[in-house]
Amino acid sequence: MGASKPEDRDTNLGKVARFKERLKKFQISRIFDLEVKIPSSAKFGDWFNCGWEKMYNEDEFDLRISGEDIATTPLGLNIDRLINSVSSNPPNYLQNNLHNLTSDASADCFSWYHQGNRLEDAGYYDEAVSCYQQALRLEPQLICAWNRLGAIFCDYLQRYEDALACFNQALRLNYLDDLTWYNRGNVLEMMECYEDAIASYDLAIKLNPDDEGSWYGRGWSLYCLGELNDAITSFQQAISLKPSDDSAWYNQACCYALQGHVTQAVRCLRQAIQLSPNQYRHMAKTEADFDEIRIAPEFCDLMGEIG
Repeated sequence: MGASKPEDRDTNLGKVARFKERLKKFQISRIFDLEVKIPSSAKFGDWFNCGWEKMYNEDEFDLRISGEDIATTPLGLNIDRLINSVSSNPPNYLQNNLHNLTSDASADCFSWYHQGNRLEDAGYYDEAVSCYQQALRLEPQLICAWNRLGAIFCDYLQRYEDALACFNQALRLNYLDDLTWYNRGNVLEMMECYEDAIASYDLAIKLNPDDEGSWYGRGWSLYCLGELNDAITSFQQAISLKPSDDSAWYNQACCYALQGHVTQAVRCLRQAIQLSPNQYRHMAKTEADFDEIRIAPEFCDLMGEIG
């Protein structure tokens, strides 16, 4: 199969861009939201009553990450490397902020967290990791830092196991955050653990039914498993929430084509091309998923229209 993968999407809100957009709505009161935790004596699925008993067990959700686990090298080495690398191509505000921060023994977790934000925005991902790690040494319950650290590991550094550990830790602190379940689904998807990814997306959707990204991710994972009818349903739901989602239209077309439904496939493909002509008119000409309908008159007419 060769449909439009989530990481190929120009408008993929499931990656850090989407995370930052959602983080703007993240209230400070939720950063230390520890009022409800998963009971250590109960399986997560039993306690949450969502039927996930077969997937989560007590040991997994009692995950604890020590200071040694947060970073494998001494803080001083990370900071020296951080300063040197940022100084080698210095945006002045980053260099000055960083020197001030490292010389301030009283710097708190939020200072390190916000410096991590700045470095991440500037594309210094390894250095941002060092700042988030220091924030978590100072306050291991800083949920937003676990999420940002996991997003960098997943989206930029391809450290998927580390990303999964971060999201698991964030969920141990607050299992009711749909964004963390969504992020967890993304990293499991990247690891090709599609059934587990679907379970995480399902929980994100249960908490936030209007999350277009989770519906899209669910559809992609179902597509990868060959569950085409369910994938179509998920892509349709994503489109109902965001009609301009060109990738959802394109992937829905792929699903219909694989089922031999020419009219539906052409209709969805036409919409995807209208939304993003430069991308999909070229992909459609070589997409293996369309091979079964490539000689159909309706498909040939569309190919003739796009040139």
